[in-house]
Amino acid sequence: MKIKKIHNEKEYVLDQNVMTGKMDLYIDGEKCGKVKKKVFYGNEKIYTVKGSFVSGATLVSEDDVIVLYKNKPWETLLIFLPFLYM
Repeated sequence: MKIKKIHNEKEYVLDQNVMTGKMDLYIDGEKCGKVKKKVFYGNEKIYTVKGSFVSGATLVSEDDVIVLYKNKPWETLLIFLPFLYM
């Protein structure tokens, strides 16, 4: 799942594999280096991804907070609804 967000004239793309949980962060098309599972280094800043596929993702840097997406309560229910009928 790719989430794109434009903030302060920069394009942030979070590429998240739903099955494995692997994440990659791209800023203006350049892949950021991975420091830890949810910590990336790019544009001379350290970015931390808070949240998940279910709760929503927020990108936190040293001086900025970027909300990539936030799920509404009914969207979270819709995510799990197919599993209830298996």
